[in-house]
Amino acid sequence: LRRKLDESGAACLPALGGRFVPDDEAMTLPVSGLLAPALDASVLSEEIFGPLLPIIRVRDVDEAIYRVNSVVTGKPLIAYCYSQDPSAVDAFIAKTSSGNVAVNSGPQRLLCNFNAAFGGIGAS
Repeated sequence: LRRKLDESGAACLPALGGRFVPDDEAMTLPVSGLLAPALDASVLSEEIFGPLLPIIRVRDVDEAIYRVNSVVTGKPLIAYCYSQDPSAVDAFIAKTSSGNVAVNSGPQRLLCNFNAAFGGIGAS
């Protein structure tokens, strides 16, 4: 995970510093949003299995659908859709396939309900 974080070329949210730093000895890594990782970074081409959340800005729902459907690993474990346009959300859900879809919600849904389902699809 540390390698994926370091080689992503992304700014982290929250910024790494203070208590928000990877600790190799304790084998911990803070939950980190990776803002605009390099599109060829391993964090976008391999399964992550850790608290790293790549965030990619897109122009519109069509680009978002293209990005999700172009994932090298096949179908993503989860796809996040953030939009205030109901037709864009409907198109995203209808035209992508992933283990889970979250609309206008992030990983906090799993922190609030430890019984929330989280399953894969395809090879995941």
